[in-house]
Order: sequence, then C-alpha cells, then structure tokens
Amino acid sequence: EAATLRFNAQGTVSANTTWNADSSKSTLGSVTLDLPNGGSVDLTAAGAIKSGTIAAYTELRDKTLVEAQNQLDQFAASISSALSDTTQAGKVFPVPTTPPTTPAPGTPTGFTLDLTDMKPGNVIHLTYTDTATNTQHQISLMNVNDPSVLPLSNAATADPNDKVIGIDFSQGMAGILSQLNGAFAGEVNFSGTMGALKVVNNPNYANINAASVTITQSPNTLSNGAKELSLFTDNGAAYSGAISASGSQITGLAGRLSVNTGLINDPTKLVVYDTNTLAGDTTRSSFMLNQLTNASFTYGAQAGVGSASSPFKGNLLSFMRQFVSQQGAAAESAKQLADGQNVVLNTLDKKMADTSGVNMDDEMAHLLALQNAYSANARVMSTVNDLYKSLMQAF
Repeated sequence: EAATLRFNAQGTVSANTTWNADSSKSTLGSVTLDLPNGGSVDLTAAGAIKSGTIAAYTELRDKTLVEAQNQLDQFAASISSALSDTTQAGKVFPVPTTPPTTPAPGTPTGFTLDLTDMKPGNVIHLTYTDTATNTQHQISLMNVNDPSVLPLSNAATADPNDKVIGIDFSQGMAGILSQLNGAFAGEVNFSGTMGALKVVNNPNYANINAASVTITQSPNTLSNGAKELSLFTDNGAAYSGAISASGSQITGLAGRLSVNTGLINDPTKLVVYDTNTLAGDTTRSSFMLNQLTNASFTYGAQAGVGSASSPFKGNLLSFMRQFVSQQGAAAESAKQLADGQNVVLNTLDKKMADTSGVNMDDEMAHLLALQNAYSANARVMSTVNDLYKSLMQAF
C-alpha cells in the first residue's frame, strides 16, 4: 500500500489566521504524509517540501504575506497614532515656588498624572534612577483590561530599552494601585486617584526623573481643546494598540482603518479644535502636517524593518519607502530565482527530449538506409536464384 498526501484545509484565511507547528494553535492547514503503517508526518512542520508550487505557496502564506501584512498594519497604526495620541507630562509636586524653595525633609515629592482618559494599550512612561547603583531605568506601564494576557512581553512596545509591565485597569483604582506598588516593590510608591495618580519618590531606593502618560483621543471628541484628533478609526473605534486574548489590535488594522465619520460629517473640525477657535487658526492643521511629514517614530521589529534591539526610526514617508523598497527587492530576487529555475528546467527538458524523443530526420534516414539495404539484398537473392536455375538446367 502506498503512502498518501493529505491537506487539512481550514476556513477562510484572514489577518488573524496563522500557521503554527503546534496543530492545537494553528488556524491554517498543513500537508501531511500518511504512511501505510498508520503513522503520519507533518511535512509542513518538518520543512520537508523545499521546492515546487507547494513550497512556494507555503512560504507566501506563512512568511512573505505575513510580513507584508505586518508592514501595512504598522504603517496604519503609526499614521493613526501620529495624529490621535497625546503625551501629557506629569506635574511636579510639591508645586514649584518662585523663588525656588527646598521642600522640608520628609516631604513627599514626585509627579502627578491624570489617567482619566487612558484606553487599553495606552502607556504610562516612567524614568527613574536607582540610588544604590546610579542606574537609570525606563518603565512602560501599559493599560490592559484582559488579565489573561499578563505578564506582557517587552516586545509590546517598539522601544528596545524599556521594561514593559501590564496593569489590569479593569480592577478599578484600588486594584491598579495594588498592582503598581507590587510591581515596584517599594522602590517607587503610588497613591491617589484616577484623575491624580501620584508617583512618589523613595529616596532610599529611587529618584524619579520623568513621568508622562500617552492618551489616545476618542473619535467623538473632536473639539475638546486638544490639537490631536482621531482622523482615522478602527471600525469606528479609537486605535490605541490594545492587547487582548484574541490578539493585538494592530493585527489586520490596515484592512479596518477608515476616516472618522465625525470629520466626514463636519470637516470644519479639521481646523476647529475647541469652542473658541478663531478663523484662520492653523494650530491643528499645522500639527497634522508636521506629524504626517516630519515627526519621527519608532517602528516595531515585527514589520521586518530594523530589529528588536535596533528598531527603525524615521518619519512615516521614510518607513513606507523602506518596506516598499524591501518588498520590491524581494519580488525582484524571487523573479531572478524563478528565471534561473526556468533555465534549468528548460535545459533538462531538452536533454530528456534529445534522449527519449523521436528525431524525424534521423528516423527517415534510417528508414531510407533500410530500404536501400533491402533492395540490394533483393537483387542479390534474385541473382543467386538465376544462377541456381542455370545450374539446374545444365544437368
């Protein structure tokens, strides 16, 4: 009995369907070799199919198109966040006085942050110096509302130098404070409310150098006094880079991103950013132009441009040029490889044809030679026959 090939076809391929060597985690099919003895081998997982149409389609599905999708999603996320994200620096406390005075010994010092409008995926940024080693640390505290994804990987942000800590905001303020204080084990203390989170220095362990929070503007708050706005939405909702059990919000974003319907219905909001915006005010339009043309961003390594330790940094246009150039080079390389393989295939086909095929000219020449030889033999036999007849007649 012969072995058979089998493909376990799955449903429609989408941005969230991926192949995994672990069949329980894979949402795409594999080519399997079923053996006569009842065993089977996953040829896709083993990488056993290295050439031909099946290998090409597998590489496209699991590598090439995945990378291209990541690049488009990263670009979509960057262009959305460039316009919608506001970074608010923490307010120093105690409030500085004029002239400056030194707080009394034991007076708590630090920064106050407003977390009221934070969305899942938004980040609190802290920079502090360890007093014992004089080492500076960068911490990213990410808003998470799905505890099943905790703890987060440091790859959750594009910054190669930060430590990422996920905080479950669904637990309310008491739970948030408990998680924050537990994460820092007393080196930095947290207290206060959602609208006024206090990040307090602990001189015995750490001094806070900077604190800020990044907040994504809501699609329906287009005139709240902020120059930032949600020009683009993710199926009508804000894109904030949320991470949940179903995956990251960035996955497939390029196919879901659309212009905010609030701006389509009222284009004046592209200029009017609060109730007192004067005619001819260019604050918001200048901000948008700068963000889309000049502002520099850091892009995640999953896009295939740069690496985790040295991510690509640049404006939106330079990033687009990078991945378009990369895809163009990959396409040209694939074409050259295909051309080379076609030359080899054509050469082998010709050799096979020369070896096993029928050459009509050669066969006709052989047939004529055979015909001539037959004619010559016939004349010889006729002559011999005549000799025998003459000999017999002599007797």
